[in-house]
Amino acid sequence: MAKKTEIIDKTTKEEIKEELLNEVKTKYKDEIVTDIVKDIKDQFNKEYKDTIKNDLVNEVKLNVKEIAKKDLGKMNRRKSFKILRLNIIIILLLGVIGFIGYRLYKADAFGIIFGNDVVNRINNVTKTITEEKRVEEVKDFKWYKDNYSYLLDNVKVTNLEYLKGNYKASAISNNDKLAMSYKLLNKEDIKTEGIINTIDNSLIEDAYKKIFSDEYKPGNFNIDGVNFAYSSSTNSYISIGNIKSSNDLVNEIVDIKENNGNILITTVVAVIKDNKVYNINNLNTEVSVINGSLDISTISNKLSKVTYTFNNGLLDNISKSN
Repeated sequence: MAKKTEIIDKTTKEEIKEELLNEVKTKYKDEIVTDIVKDIKDQFNKEYKDTIKNDLVNEVKLNVKEIAKKDLGKMNRRKSFKILRLNIIIILLLGVIGFIGYRLYKADAFGIIFGNDVVNRINNVTKTITEEKRVEEVKDFKWYKDNYSYLLDNVKVTNLEYLKGNYKASAISNNDKLAMSYKLLNKEDIKTEGIINTIDNSLIEDAYKKIFSDEYKPGNFNIDGVNFAYSSSTNSYISIGNIKSSNDLVNEIVDIKENNGNILITTVVAVIKDNKVYNINNLNTEVSVINGSLDISTISNKLSKVTYTFNNGLLDNISKSN
């Protein structure tokens, strides 16, 4: 096989290569250098700008913090000054009002401005508050009576047997509790049509809760010679018959005291029937009174004493004292 002959010899190649390098160095040198310089410059500018930007951002943050700190200090000083100024104004106004009030009081002008009735009421309230404060310092019988005698208003015993021994309220039968609750009702609470009497269950329940602490349970009860039956269909109590007036049990408070958080009210008790006084132990024999008076305090030695115990304002116990 014949050997391939080279078209361009080695020397010629070297010469061509040298010429091309010289051409590149002379013709394209400036362009290459310019591009390289531009790239370096762009990179430098970017890094320089980023550095400057970061420095500026940090500096601005510091400046903002300093400005905010100074403004907050100014606001606090202004706020303190405003509060101080407001307090001074209030004190001055109170002083002026007090001075004017004093001058009006000395000149007796309140009676002219508000009317003597209003002034008298204000004076009475002030007097009452002062008296109550003085009474609280000495809790005597009068103080206890003024503050706790109302508890007895809700206790209307209908079965006198509970006044002849010692009975816990929980031991009182449900029908007797309902009868005692009935005694707290007003006349208009009882709807009467002919001989039919109707009482709404809620009225009995509300009255029950004023006396007893246990759970209310509707049922039947007898009062004033009439039987009341509970009707679940109408949620009411119904009776047939004319309601008669019953004997009235009266109490005369003779002592009130506290014991372990309970209020003990001791009373002289009697039954008033046909304007006559009877001892609860003998309803057949009238107790003689002085000049026909029904004031049982004058004949307390002829009557029984009963102590009612209240816990949190509700009946807890009934016991005979003698």
